[in-house]
Amino acid sequence: MSLKKLLGLNEAGISDFEIISRLKKAQKQDLDEVDFIKADGSVVKVNLPHMDFDPILFQEH
Repeated sequence: MSLKKLLGLNEAGISDFEIISRLKKAQKQDLDEVDFIKADGSVVKVNLPHMDFDPILFQEH
């Protein structure tokens, strides 16, 4: 299952790579959450834990 599908962003016009990039950037900026807007205008909020981020877990295969 793709990350995009897991978050319900199938029709949001964003790739798994873009989602991961935004999460990494937000984590580097020490943000608490990242918002993604779905095609219907609703918002999906992803809360970011404040702990070490292991980028190896999120590499595309």
